[in-house]
Amino acid sequence: MSQRQKNKATKAERASFFLARTARTKLREGHSLYKDGGKARSLSPSASLNSLSEDQPLTTATMRHMLTDLADTLQFNMKKQLQSLTADLRKDISDIGQRTGHMEQKLDECADAHNCLANKVPDYEATLNSYKIKVPDMEDRSRRNNIRIRSILETVLAAGLNNYLQDMFPTLTLAIHPDQLIVDRAHQL
Repeated sequence: MSQRQKNKATKAERASFFLARTARTKLREGHSLYKDGGKARSLSPSASLNSLSEDQPLTTATMRHMLTDLADTLQFNMKKQLQSLTADLRKDISDIGQRTGHMEQKLDECADAHNCLANKVPDYEATLNSYKIKVPDMEDRSRRNNIRIRSILETVLAAGLNNYLQDMFPTLTLAIHPDQLIVDRAHQL
């Protein structure tokens, strides 16, 4: 036997050993090896293990059925996982959409409030300008009754200033009766 033939024989033995172990493992786990009309035919583990002994190699048909079953199982599991992930992603996207919608609504409310206030600013500025003119005028009018008297001695104390002024006005020959003379406040500068 040539070296090439020995290598092929060794590879075939390794493959059959692996395939036989895989089939026995699947049967111990209760998976079926054969499919009839799209329905899996479950073999009892004891009957399947008895029918497959370690010295019997797997047939091509058995191997094909095992691979088909494995592919179906993998496809089913991947499909379930993808559906679960897709559902989670849809839920997350929906939640983000709701939060974004809520934030956009609040932003619109803030923009409307800002625009309303911005529209009122010119009116408030006009009112403020009119008050800037009126207030000094009113202050000036309130001072019309004020009298500034110079050359009052500093020896007159603030407590006696009202009495001093009421005594001084009749001497200035003002034609004011003392009952009409009202001094609300008096202070020295």
